[in-house]
Amino acid sequence: MSDALLTGLRAATDLIRLAVIHPRWFLAEGVRRLADIRARGNARFRYGLRDVYHHRLDPRFNRLAVEVGGAASVDSAKAYIVSRFCRLIEPKRVLEIGSFRGGMAFHIARNTGSDCRIWTLDLPRALLDDRMEGQMISSDVDLARMAESLVGEEWRGRPEAAKIVQLWGDSLDFDFTGLGPFDLIYVDGSHAERWVARDTDNAFALLAPTGAILWDDCLWHDVLAVLGRRGDEFPIYLFEDSSTAGYLQIDGKPVSI
Repeated sequence: MSDALLTGLRAATDLIRLAVIHPRWFLAEGVRRLADIRARGNARFRYGLRDVYHHRLDPRFNRLAVEVGGAASVDSAKAYIVSRFCRLIEPKRVLEIGSFRGGMAFHIARNTGSDCRIWTLDLPRALLDDRMEGQMISSDVDLARMAESLVGEEWRGRPEAAKIVQLWGDSLDFDFTGLGPFDLIYVDGSHAERWVARDTDNAFALLAPTGAILWDDCLWHDVLAVLGRRGDEFPIYLFEDSSTAGYLQIDGKPVSI
């Protein structure tokens, strides 16, 4: 029996043993791995996005220490990526589209200087009517129905709140006049294509000459479809967590690898 076949049999045996001993963990990990494979496959082969480790965009990333943790509503892998962009760019003005419970704004605040200001936009619940719900992805509707009092709860009442300004409005028609340009823009609003496209257009229009745009939840087809189209014009990359994509420019010049 060949070494390759023996290795394969041992791996299969180990997987079966794990599935029997830890069935819930095995199922959850299997679902996560399949989602990761699907996201990367869709990004590269269907929408033309390259997937890279974020640190390849700039050699300084490997020397940057970040503070991650302290917020329950954000995944640590994406918080780590966003926090490293904060340390690299040292933004003074940040825009977040989609506040949710405030976990990412909290991490941005933790990893930026005392002179940084973060504007975070969320949807007033009064605007969520049947017509809007019919245009949104069902899971987004569930999130938008979350009690308005919970929006930003991760940073409210904490020292990080001094840097953060809560905005209210629909990003489809929100007037950003007088707020930009921004050194860092984090797009995490509705995942339906019309919102993603509008948020992305606004992000590129509002971005400072040296700055970055980061998109969350790139597991969604509508998000990848928009980024694939814009990727024909700008070097946008899907990062190693398979959920975050990014664009970086220095002195007005896109960083491409």
